[in-house]
Amino acid sequence: MPSDEIQRHVDVVRALAKPGEALGPDAPTSSMANPRWWVDGEPTPSRERLHRAIQAEVRDAAPDVLQERRALVLAGPPGAGKGGVKADVLGDALETYRNIDADEFKAALLAAADRDGSFQGWLKPEAVRDLETQGEQSSPSSWRVWCTRSLRICRRLFEHAR
Repeated sequence: MPSDEIQRHVDVVRALAKPGEALGPDAPTSSMANPRWWVDGEPTPSRERLHRAIQAEVRDAAPDVLQERRALVLAGPPGAGKGGVKADVLGDALETYRNIDADEFKAALLAAADRDGSFQGWLKPEAVRDLETQGEQSSPSSWRVWCTRSLRICRRLFEHAR
């Protein structure tokens, strides 16, 4: 059972993530609203390059992947043990599979936003800044909902690159 403080924080983030709220998918500071990244629902050329760079990093990280069109698909909440199960099931064959983890893509997208200043300058809403001045802790995972569209684009790139 989470502590009262953790549960309070979860409740704050959930409230802010609802449609119409500061971290909601329709917020004016969402990644989809950033004209440097998206125009009419499509990625800008620079955003497309970022998606392709992330795709290349994933591909380059596993050069020994076999092209057998086989997959081990794991799902579950964070901390459920998917990584351990993957290692147990694949054993010595682990290096012959490409690991496609949505959380890693989201982390890469958020790291890019941090590097180019978009995280502080665009994504972080005033409501979150106000809460931080009051002692509330925030983490990039609060912004992961905004990475969903980019994840779909990355998935499409993988599907078309076969």
